[in-house]
Amino acid sequence: MPIIDKSTYKPPHYFRNTHLNTLYPAIFRAVKNVDLQRIRINTPDGDFFDADWSYAHNSDTPSQRLLVCIHGLEGHARRPYMAGMMKRFNTEGYDAVGLNMRGCSGEDNLLLASYHSGFTKDIAFFVDKIVAEKHYDEIVIVGFSVGGNIVLKYAGEKGKNISPKVKKVIAFSVPCDLESGSIEFEKPHNRFYQWQFLVTLKQKAKAKYKKFPGAFNIEEALKAKFFRQFDDHFTAPVNGFKDAIDYWHKASSLPYLSNICVPTLLVNATNDTFLGKTCFPIDVAEKSSHFYLEMPQSGGHLGFMSPDTEGYLWTENRAIDFVLRSI
Repeated sequence: MPIIDKSTYKPPHYFRNTHLNTLYPAIFRAVKNVDLQRIRINTPDGDFFDADWSYAHNSDTPSQRLLVCIHGLEGHARRPYMAGMMKRFNTEGYDAVGLNMRGCSGEDNLLLASYHSGFTKDIAFFVDKIVAEKHYDEIVIVGFSVGGNIVLKYAGEKGKNISPKVKKVIAFSVPCDLESGSIEFEKPHNRFYQWQFLVTLKQKAKAKYKKFPGAFNIEEALKAKFFRQFDDHFTAPVNGFKDAIDYWHKASSLPYLSNICVPTLLVNATNDTFLGKTCFPIDVAEKSSHFYLEMPQSGGHLGFMSPDTEGYLWTENRAIDFVLRSI
């Protein structure tokens, strides 16, 4: 039932090109006047991740509502799409926090394993921590790309046991079937993006190997030209998976979507070249009373350029609209 047939996203003519829409905000957009305060979160397994907070008022008089954001692959909490979303929610009276996944805040994490595309342990720990501290009556969770896969998987894993304080979950540009997305990245029109990701992923692999020599096959990881090869020789072994296929299947949110029991919106543009056909779970949305799927014809990957008079992107206003109106 919750298929949103008519998306409100209408790109300017020059942003109908998927690559321009994808690249322009990532390269040129700047989000100003966001005061981010970093707090380190120590995890039960002896590691840490960093959280960047933006308060609606100030830290002494916090809001009763909280936005939690998770970035995409090789991103961080201060990327424009994160800062823009946090700033937009601040205007509606929400405190906001951007979670930097392990190893993504500018400092390597302590353990061999860092983050991966289905790593839900930290979001689960963080939400439980926030609920236990009883500072907030309402929590909204937003994820982008791989971060979107994580928040959708988290909501599905929790199912009926998700905290009643989590009111809405929203995800943009999500490869909810990781194998399908990885196959798309092997196509010529996505090679540039894959190369960019692999540059920083390989740098992190090198750093890990210096700290944990012999833990994985560094030579093969550094030779990787595709995610399949890199995940076979780094991501899978350091995170306890058999190989890339095993990792992709177990880390994908797609099998968990039907278990979601809180109002959830997934927005995937049909011209997003990162996503395969199975990343548009129409059949799940048609059968669900909680999982909404919106498929704009344009938008690219985390693009959706069409800033309003205040400089906010469509994604930021769409998220607010879904939270306040549930459609």
